Amino acid sequence: AVAALATMGVKSLPVKMPGQVLAAISPDGQLCATVGEPNVLQIRRVSDEGIIASIPAPIGGGSNVHAIHRVQLSTHFFARAYVLRHGGRRLEVWRIPQADIWIENNDLPDQSSFNISADEQWIAFPSNDKTIKLVNLESRQEVHRIKLDHDAGYLKFDPSRRWLARFHGADASATVHDLHTGESHSIFTGANAQWALDWSADSSLVAAGDGHVVRLWDMVSGRIVGELNGHSSQVVVVKFSPDASMLTSYGWDGLSILWDVKSGQPLVKLDFAVIAWPAASNHLIGSARSGLHECEIEQSQEYFSIVGSGDQADPERLVTSPHLAFDP
Repeated sequence: AVAALATMGVKSLPVKMPGQVLAAISPDGQLCATVGEPNVLQIRRVSDEGIIASIPAPIGGGSNVHAIHRVQLSTHFFARAYVLRHGGRRLEVWRIPQADIWIENNDLPDQSSFNISADEQWIAFPSNDKTIKLVNLESRQEVHRIKLDHDAGYLKFDPSRRWLARFHGADASATVHDLHTGESHSIFTGANAQWALDWSADSSLVAAGDGHVVRLWDMVSGRIVGELNGHSSQVVVVKFSPDASMLTSYGWDGLSILWDVKSGQPLVKLDFAVIAWPAASNHLIGSARSGLHECEIEQSQEYFSIVGSGDQADPERLVTSPHLAFDP
């Protein structure tokens, strides 16, 4: 088959906050959380690196915490879940910039995580009583509860807050709950959704990492509509572009790939995991070993590539040149 694709390049911008360990970036790319000493998190503006809030170390410090399991930063909240040395997981939600603890919960099951909705109205988190609790972040009141027959895994709201996906652990076969009707159904039939899952902005597509493969699920047709092959290890981060025309994936193999969603072809290799992709922007923001990495996507003229129907993406053909996506 003959495929026409636009050449894709990535222009790297100067690294911000070099030497800083990044814990989280807000979805709009305006704020980030860096790790200070001793285990204090500093919420900073990305534009000028100014500190707007400091989040204290977990209760009991290092002697009480086995590991920080997950963090999430939004415009007005910072949340973290950590594993306690004596067992169990604790959830804390802090207000920004007030830096006061807003919600706390000591009842998270193993292999579970929380999620704050894109509009910052709700937070969803599993409980050891085999339920998922949805709490209004303004009133701190429970607004909904989903009963299960097992402990929930990871959770992810869609952008409209109508759907809640659960995946990973006992939920690796992935289920979506309709929060309007109370109905639920499986997605990625015959496959799994393990460490990573993301929704397109219009909630019509879901991307998930299944081992070293990224699969795409169409919510309208109810079927898998794409498989992206390019990693040699578990995919742990996936992120749609604002218009869902592109997707980034990052795996334990250390490879980060920018994909064309429609063709399923890899476009360029990145040297950092993309965490934020601000709306209506060609601007990618992520983190590597230290510092905040940014780049801009550049497109130029189209070129033609002969693609066999059985061809697989070859990461070795990907380059980080600011001019070409492939070595023709």
